[in-house]
Amino acid sequence: MADTKKTTTSKKAAKKPAAKKKASTAKKTTAKKTSAKAVAKTSTAKPQNEFATQAREKADFAKEKAGDYANDAKARTGEAVRNLGQVIADTADVIDENLGSKYGDYARSAGQKFNEFGDKIEEKDLSELGDETREFVRKSPAVAIGIAAVAGFVLTRMFKSGSNKS
Repeated sequence: MADTKKTTTSKKAAKKPAAKKKASTAKKTTAKKTSAKAVAKTSTAKPQNEFATQAREKADFAKEKAGDYANDAKARTGEAVRNLGQVIADTADVIDENLGSKYGDYARSAGQKFNEFGDKIEEKDLSELGDETREFVRKSPAVAIGIAAVAGFVLTRMFKSGSNKS
């Protein structure tokens, strides 16, 4: 029986070095994969950072240009509103003759309000105008929809009349 114990013990002893070899080989393979991943991350990290930097620069440039265009549009809108106020005020005399002085006074008052509104548009910052617009729409959505419809109608008429002249 002693022989069988020795044989069994020697078989176990023989198995242990093979298991250790497998474990060390697996560790080496894992280490190689991990180092390969690290090298891949290192080599791709630089272009990704460059890409992100370029994207941020382009986004900042686009934001700056959009701000410039919005400020130009705000100035032109203020001027257009004042011009419309002037046209309304100039026609007040004709309204006086055709409809009566009461309606002419309404036209003068409306012209003055348009002039004040045009000045207000130019004086305010874009964010202030946006906040005021949002607040106005929240308080009276029906009026905002009506204004949008009238503005759309007026713009459509202006574009149609401009295209007919060409």
